[in-house]
Amino acid sequence: MFRRPPGLEGPVLVLAPHPDDEVLGAGGVMAETVRRGGRAAVIVATDGALGANRGRGARLAATRQGETRRAMGRLGGRAAVIVATDGALGANRGRGARLAATRQGETRRAMGRLGLGPGDVGFLGYADGGLAVAWDEQWRAARRDVGEVSATELVDALRGEIRSRAPRAVVLPIPLDRHPDHAALGRFAMLAVLGESLPTGSPELLAYLVHGGPGWPAHHGDGCGVMPRPQGCSGEYPWLSFPLDAGTQALEAALIREYRSQLERGPDLLRFATANELLTGGVVVRANRAMSRARAGVHRTATGIAIDVPRAACGVDAKARLRLRFFRANQIEERLVAPAGMPAVLGGQPGGALVTTDDVRVARAPRGVRLRLAARTFGEVTGAVVDVVPERRGRVMPPAWLLRW
Repeated sequence: MFRRPPGLEGPVLVLAPHPDDEVLGAGGVMAETVRRGGRAAVIVATDGALGANRGRGARLAATRQGETRRAMGRLGGRAAVIVATDGALGANRGRGARLAATRQGETRRAMGRLGLGPGDVGFLGYADGGLAVAWDEQWRAARRDVGEVSATELVDALRGEIRSRAPRAVVLPIPLDRHPDHAALGRFAMLAVLGESLPTGSPELLAYLVHGGPGWPAHHGDGCGVMPRPQGCSGEYPWLSFPLDAGTQALEAALIREYRSQLERGPDLLRFATANELLTGGVVVRANRAMSRARAGVHRTATGIAIDVPRAACGVDAKARLRLRFFRANQIEERLVAPAGMPAVLGGQPGGALVTTDDVRVARAPRGVRLRLAARTFGEVTGAVVDVVPERRGRVMPPAWLLRW
């Protein structure tokens, strides 16, 4: 079950959805890398402006909805009103900007304690809570400085960080994390890695879990033992344990305390100050690997590429679709596959109009769905991010994998 993760002698690039996730997911890894003379860097994707305001925003939305209902009630039903947004920002708008600046400062101080310099920490400035919408069909992302942009800009920014820092390991959120921003950043990061070809070779991809469901991690307080294997679909992945000595464990707890804005609601974040950190390389599937209960398989054949996706709780269900995103001639393309009923395949660029295409063939079997990719389209393609698109998004995030062939 446990062994030392590869590639952590450095350089290591840690990708965090919000300020504090870099420590919760990989604080000990970075501390050990730096202590051994390696380099580490952190890129934070969103501004974290919701943060401790997240619950406050939901309460404000409910309050404002009640205010509208009462006001309309006084009209006696003589008018019809449709309200487009929940109004959750409201008076929180200024508070969110202040919180974003506070959290950025917390990350800089924590990373400074680790020995990272100002150039080792970057902030992309995307809106907290908006990455999942960006990854889905909309393919548009809100950024605080310039407004809404194509999500391709986020992929390009991540590619640029990978290209300039040439990491041996990229540490990213697991796509099964229950927080939508975490799950989406994991997908964007896999696509960015796929789009970069480094002279030193492809970096190791190691994923961490922060939001694993109720009780995760399964203990309380500072340094209470070993972080266990996750439950559910995440538990089906091959997890690697990075052991932390007592000094590093104490340092990680001290780093978590730097995030004072997030500790206002209680000490739960200190659960992550454990005697180890868990990472999985299971988000990457290389040819020729057979499908398992929780992971896709991919094979090179004489006529092209064959992808197998399990038909199971940790795979694709009866009404879900499959989405492939990949680079072709340095452009991001997409194929959206509906395996149920009469199989249909749409293709094009993310966020644009998708049209019917015949370069992906679909075959169903009791245990899985097989996709055959035509060599005329995919002959020069080196891999794809494949994710499951459920009919309705629930509390458990659907899986995604980086397939390389």
